[in-house]
Formats: sequence, C-alpha cells, structure tokens
Amino acid sequence: MLRVEKATKSFGDRRLFEGVSFQLDAGEHALIQGVSGVGKSTLLNCIARLERLDSGEVFFGSEAIEKLGPAAQFRLQNIGMVFQEIHLVESLSVWQNLDLLARASRSGADVGKLLDVFGLSSFAQKSVRLLSRGERQRVGIARALVNLPKLVLADEPTSSLDPERRTECLSRLWEWCSSHNTSVVMVSHDLMVMESGVFSHKIALP
Repeated sequence: MLRVEKATKSFGDRRLFEGVSFQLDAGEHALIQGVSGVGKSTLLNCIARLERLDSGEVFFGSEAIEKLGPAAQFRLQNIGMVFQEIHLVESLSVWQNLDLLARASRSGADVGKLLDVFGLSSFAQKSVRLLSRGERQRVGIARALVNLPKLVLADEPTSSLDPERRTECLSRLWEWCSSHNTSVVMVSHDLMVMESGVFSHKIALP
C-alpha cells in the first residue's frame, strides 16, 4: 500500500535523513523514531506531498505519488493528517470542521459517529477557538479520519492528552483503523505509544 525507497532529505547544508526505506501493507502501522531535528515530521510531509525528497521515491499502491494527480487532491482522497500544530478552522464549530472535510472529500463519513467515537459529541456545536489544547487534539484526530483515508500520517498525536484520554483515544484510533483496514505512520516520543505493540514496523532515523 505504501512503499518508501531510499528517501533522502537535507535542510540547507544539513542532512536530515538518508536512504530511508520501508513498506506497509494495508492495515499495517509504522512508528518513526529519532531525536529532535532528524527529520521525522519532514518525512511525513514528504509522504503527504507537502515537501519533496531530495532523492528516493514514495509509492502509493503501485504508483509514485507524484503521478497521482494534484497533491491537494491526492491528500483529500487518500491521506488523513494529524499535525503537531492543530490546524482547525477557528471560525467554525467542531461539527463544521469535520463536516467541511467530509463534504469536500465526498467520503460519506458519519460525522456524528466519529465525534461520538472520540468523546466529542457533547461540544459538537462549540467553536473550536474555545476548546482546550487536548480537546483540539482529539478533534484533529477525528478530522483526520473523516475523509475515510487509506493512510493516516500522525505527528505526535497524543502530546496534549492526559494519560486517561491518551489510552482511550489511542484505543479508539486503532479500533477504527482495524475496522477500515487503514494504515498509520506515526511520529511519537510517547512511551505509551511506543510500547503499544500495534506497529509492525519501527523506523529509526539517525
């Protein structure tokens, strides 16, 4: 489903990573590990076509991602993203943030069900600007699933959650992905995530 071959990326004169390769079948998950500054978030961005590799290739299915139409359309139809900085539409409610993407992707996803899965139903009509950081993060995770993606790219998705919410949210995420045969590539320093046992691949960036 996803194949990364000899991915290499630099920032100015500094090499972030070199020769990174891994492959995921549908429904498998990968954890990207490494100290700060080695390019973990950058690798996710390259898979999502938000940035370009210096060399190497990323394949989605049997095709190189650059051949799969405009980048924005590729993401809309195939990728769910959870960013470190949670980019929500501040002028809209929680429901509207998810519904906007559901309509744009024509996924037919049940927004109400997704909100319920992640414990967001009680403030579905609340403006996202009024949410706590942890609540925003849960909205971001739910929104990443609303286009029914084949692949979720998650960058530190539990960093603002307390231990109880973290356990619940991760459990719901893995259950949802299992039922939809969705793969996840995740960056995390969270010990609970790292020891969760769901990752078939762990990729260490030097």
